Amino acid sequence: MMRPPVAPQRQLRAVSQLVVALGILACLAFAVLYSGRIVAGVQARQQLAEMEQQVEQQRQFQQQVQNWIAQADDAPAVEAFARDQLNWGHAGDRQVVALAAPSAASPEIASPPAPAVVDSPSLPNWRLWWNLLAAPVGRVMPGANQSGG
Repeated sequence: MMRPPVAPQRQLRAVSQLVVALGILACLAFAVLYSGRIVAGVQARQQLAEMEQQVEQQRQFQQQVQNWIAQADDAPAVEAFARDQLNWGHAGDRQVVALAAPSAASPEIASPPAPAVVDSPSLPNWRLWWNLLAAPVGRVMPGANQSGG
Protein backbone atom coordinates (compact mmCIF):
# COMPACT_ATOMS: atom_id res chain seq x y z
CA MET A 1 0.00 0.00 0.00
CA MET A 2 1.16 3.30 -0.89
CA ARG A 3 0.84 6.35 1.11
CA PRO A 4 -0.98 9.24 -0.27
CA PRO A 5 1.34 12.03 -1.37
CA VAL A 6 2.07 14.73 1.26
CA ALA A 7 0.97 18.16 0.40
CA PRO A 8 3.80 20.57 -0.44
CA GLN A 9 2.59 23.03 2.17
CA ARG A 10 3.03 20.43 4.87
CA GLN A 11 6.54 19.66 3.67
CA LEU A 12 7.38 23.34 3.60
CA ARG A 13 6.05 23.77 7.10
CA ALA A 14 8.07 20.78 8.40
CA VAL A 15 11.25 22.07 6.76
CA SER A 16 10.74 25.57 8.12
CA GLN A 17 10.18 24.19 11.63
CA LEU A 18 13.36 22.14 11.30
CA VAL A 19 15.33 25.19 10.13
CA VAL A 20 13.99 27.29 13.02
CA ALA A 21 14.82 24.54 15.52
CA LEU A 22 18.37 24.23 14.12
CA GLY A 23 18.76 28.03 14.22
CA ILE A 24 17.68 28.17 17.85
CA LEU A 25 20.01 25.31 18.71
CA ALA A 26 22.89 27.08 16.93
CA CYS A 27 22.17 30.32 18.82
CA LEU A 28 22.12 28.48 22.13
CA ALA A 29 25.43 26.75 21.33
CA PHE A 30 26.96 30.09 20.33
CA ALA A 31 25.70 31.75 23.53
CA VAL A 32 27.14 28.97 25.71
CA LEU A 33 30.52 29.03 23.97
CA TYR A 34 30.69 32.82 23.89
CA SER A 35 29.71 33.17 27.55
CA GLY A 36 32.76 31.10 28.48
CA ARG A 37 34.93 33.59 26.60
CA ILE A 38 33.19 36.49 28.33
CA VAL A 39 33.88 34.95 31.74
CA ALA A 40 37.52 34.33 30.77
CA GLY A 41 37.82 37.95 29.64
CA VAL A 42 36.43 39.24 32.94
CA GLN A 43 38.83 37.04 34.90
CA ALA A 44 41.75 38.23 32.74
CA ARG A 45 40.85 41.87 33.43
CA GLN A 46 40.70 41.15 37.17
CA GLN A 47 44.10 39.46 37.06
CA LEU A 48 45.48 42.38 35.08
CA ALA A 49 44.22 44.84 37.71
CA GLU A 50 45.77 42.75 40.51
CA MET A 51 49.09 42.54 38.65
CA GLU A 52 49.12 46.29 38.03
CA GLN A 53 48.52 46.84 41.74
CA GLN A 54 51.40 44.49 42.61
CA VAL A 55 53.66 46.29 40.14
CA GLU A 56 52.78 49.62 41.73
CA GLN A 57 53.54 48.22 45.20
CA GLN A 58 56.89 46.90 43.96
CA ARG A 59 57.71 50.29 42.44
CA GLN A 60 56.96 51.99 45.75
CA PHE A 61 59.12 49.44 47.60
CA GLN A 62 61.91 49.98 45.07
CA GLN A 63 61.72 53.74 45.64
CA GLN A 64 61.84 53.17 49.40
CA VAL A 65 64.92 50.93 49.05
CA GLN A 66 66.61 53.52 46.86
CA ASN A 67 65.91 56.13 49.55
CA TRP A 68 67.44 53.82 52.17
CA ILE A 69 70.51 53.36 50.01
CA ALA A 70 70.82 57.12 49.54
CA GLN A 71 70.53 57.62 53.31
CA ALA A 72 73.14 54.92 53.96
CA ASP A 73 75.61 56.97 51.90
CA ASP A 74 74.71 60.16 53.79
CA ALA A 75 77.05 60.49 56.81
CA PRO A 76 74.77 62.76 58.91
CA ALA A 77 71.81 60.41 58.38
CA VAL A 78 73.92 57.41 59.41
CA GLU A 79 75.11 59.24 62.52
CA ALA A 80 71.57 60.25 63.45
CA PHE A 81 70.38 56.65 63.00
CA ALA A 82 73.24 55.31 65.13
CA ARG A 83 72.51 57.78 67.92
CA ASP A 84 68.72 57.60 67.88
CA GLN A 85 67.95 54.01 66.96
CA LEU A 86 71.02 52.07 68.12
CA ASN A 87 71.93 54.28 71.12
CA TRP A 88 75.52 54.55 69.95
CA GLY A 89 77.80 57.44 70.73
CA HIS A 90 81.15 58.91 69.78
CA ALA A 91 84.33 58.14 71.65
CA GLY A 92 84.37 60.34 74.70
CA ASP A 93 80.60 60.75 74.88
CA ARG A 94 79.12 60.17 78.31
CA GLN A 95 76.15 57.82 78.16
CA VAL A 96 73.38 58.50 80.67
CA VAL A 97 70.79 55.86 81.47
CA ALA A 98 67.67 56.83 83.40
CA LEU A 99 66.68 53.95 85.67
CA ALA A 100 63.39 55.32 86.98
CA ALA A 101 61.65 58.64 87.04
CA PRO A 102 61.51 60.17 90.54
CA SER A 103 58.02 60.02 91.96
CA ALA A 104 56.30 62.54 94.22
CA ALA A 105 55.99 59.93 97.02
CA SER A 106 59.76 59.46 97.40
CA PRO A 107 61.63 62.69 96.72
CA GLU A 108 64.94 61.37 98.04
CA ILE A 109 67.31 59.77 95.59
CA ALA A 110 68.21 56.19 96.40
CA SER A 111 71.89 55.42 96.46
CA PRO A 112 73.14 52.52 94.38
CA PRO A 113 73.75 49.28 96.29
CA ALA A 114 77.26 48.62 97.53
CA PRO A 115 79.21 46.11 95.46
CA ALA A 116 79.26 42.63 96.94
CA VAL A 117 82.58 41.44 98.30
CA VAL A 118 83.59 38.16 96.70
CA ASP A 119 86.02 35.93 98.57
CA SER A 120 88.66 34.44 96.36
CA PRO A 121 88.66 30.67 96.72
CA SER A 122 91.75 28.89 97.92
CA LEU A 123 91.47 26.35 95.09
CA PRO A 124 91.80 27.16 91.41
CA ASN A 125 88.54 27.63 89.58
CA TRP A 126 88.96 24.50 87.46
CA ARG A 127 89.37 22.40 90.62
CA LEU A 128 86.10 23.75 92.06
CA TRP A 129 84.28 22.81 88.87
CA TRP A 130 85.95 19.39 88.84
CA ASN A 131 84.85 18.76 92.42
CA LEU A 132 81.34 19.88 91.59
CA LEU A 133 80.84 17.90 88.38
CA ALA A 134 83.17 14.89 88.47
CA ALA A 135 83.20 13.84 92.13
CA PRO A 136 80.41 11.54 93.34
CA VAL A 137 77.99 12.97 95.85
CA GLY A 138 79.42 13.03 99.37
CA ARG A 139 82.96 12.43 98.21
CA VAL A 140 85.57 15.11 97.61
CA MET A 141 88.58 14.72 95.34
CA PRO A 142 92.01 14.74 96.97
CA GLY A 143 93.43 18.20 97.42
CA ALA A 144 89.99 19.77 97.76
CA ASN A 145 89.22 22.16 100.54
CA GLN A 146 87.10 20.18 103.03
CA SER A 147 86.29 23.11 105.25
CA GLY A 148 82.76 23.29 103.79
CA GLY A 149 83.30 25.84 101.10
